[in-house]
Amino acid sequence: MRVFARDGYAGASVDAIAGQAGFTVGALYSNFATKQELFLAAFERHCADELAALHALTEAAASREELLLAVTRRFGEVDEEHREWWQLWAELWLYAQRHPQAARRLAGVQAETRAMIAQALSRDGERLGGEMAAVIHALWTGFMLYRLINPEAVSADAFGRAAGWLLDGHQIHQRKEPQR
Repeated sequence: MRVFARDGYAGASVDAIAGQAGFTVGALYSNFATKQELFLAAFERHCADELAALHALTEAAASREELLLAVTRRFGEVDEEHREWWQLWAELWLYAQRHPQAARRLAGVQAETRAMIAQALSRDGERLGGEMAAVIHALWTGFMLYRLINPEAVSADAFGRAAGWLLDGHQIHQRKEPQR
């Protein structure tokens, strides 16, 4: 989906998308009714692949700290591939602000991501709630957007440290709450 990343949603022509993918325009339209459908499907597929990678990291990590380090190493690089996908994310976010159907689909992807984050960071019998998972996800989003503009301003491992601080504070807060 380099065409979407390079030209933006509005500027991406179906001809250019088909050419980049090695298909005819007719072949694209036989699988996707609209450019919007293609755009959303491509983004959802990418997110599903990333969630599968996160699941694999979760299974392999022995501790929360090890998982946060592995996540940062796998997803935190500012290479061309990550840059393109974050450009697509920004395009979709803007598009979703104006199109309710796209907003619903983006919200669905966010819900899947929150569930995976909650599952991944639930350790030693402690369950991480959806709100904390959303905060961790928002931290990651801001972290990556910041690094894409100025990677020298924040180190790649800063996310793991910051998420650890949040999770440690969350644990302390949970212990202080009265049992019901």
